[in-house]
Amino acid sequence: MKKNELAREFLLENPKLPNRLAAKLLKQKYDAVFKDVDDARFMIRYVKGKAGKANQTKISASFIQRLEDLKTENLAPAEHLDLADFEIPKQFKKALVISDLHIPYHDLKALDIALEYGYNKSVDCVIINGDLLDFVTISKYLSKPNAPRMIESVEVGKSILTYIKKSLGCKIFFHEGNHDKRVENYLIQKAPEFWGLPIIKLENLLDKARIGFDFIINERVMNFGDLTIAHGNHIVRGVFAPVNPARGAFIKANHNILIGHCHRTSEHIESDIKGKIRGAWSTGHLTTCKPEYNPQVAKHNSGFAVVGLIDSKGNFEVDNRKIINYKVL
Repeated sequence: MKKNELAREFLLENPKLPNRLAAKLLKQKYDAVFKDVDDARFMIRYVKGKAGKANQTKISASFIQRLEDLKTENLAPAEHLDLADFEIPKQFKKALVISDLHIPYHDLKALDIALEYGYNKSVDCVIINGDLLDFVTISKYLSKPNAPRMIESVEVGKSILTYIKKSLGCKIFFHEGNHDKRVENYLIQKAPEFWGLPIIKLENLLDKARIGFDFIINERVMNFGDLTIAHGNHIVRGVFAPVNPARGAFIKANHNILIGHCHRTSEHIESDIKGKIRGAWSTGHLTTCKPEYNPQVAKHNSGFAVVGLIDSKGNFEVDNRKIINYKVL
């Protein structure tokens, strides 16, 4: 092959290399053909149409265009998750917020109390703010051989979602928690070939199409008026030793926010120098107060919240309730 043919072939294989480096590698590959690096560099410039006007008429325009096309191939940024805030539609004015059921370790009696309270308050939607399911057997932690299998948890999860739907007859927004995320994490770590298959996405395992609920991935937050709602695992990540979870969430978010995840009912309210009031809330759980992984825990409590919008500007009120001895406080 002639020098120009070798240079074209090399550039098609390595279209993004700068001329000087390309010349050095071309000389190394065809040492007997090119007398030195400058010789190789001239030929690279020649086939690119950059070796003077006298040589440009001999250059193939189609080759130059092909080379430019190769330079820009695969340069598009990688696809990212849609992390835009999920806006709860304005038609909804009052929400029952529950979280941390950790099915199949849920407390059905506590759930019934929350649903009854929501019904009496005429809520028009339910926000499941993460950790609907526990998925202990597919976590990174040890689990007992007799722990409920994933498929068993999924079946109970579908029954609970249907139960909530029938009890209140309203829209359900299911915000994925870190425990719910274990399905995707397990696939990534153990079976990456199956990751992304619609049939084994959590929302489809839970029969979203039949039951009818909106699914919001863990990495996003929800907005209900001027209140941000998040499960909380990203909020509490890192150094987190506040007076209470709500205070810590307020410091991290610097905005009105309601979280679950911490299994504790708490509230923190502040006003700024202009008198604008902002607040943060954490809700209790609807699972056992004595989980096997931490049976001596002392600060957890059952609970839920009802959030109502009070005007068209997004102002809201939070009715954050504890359940103590199966009584709403």
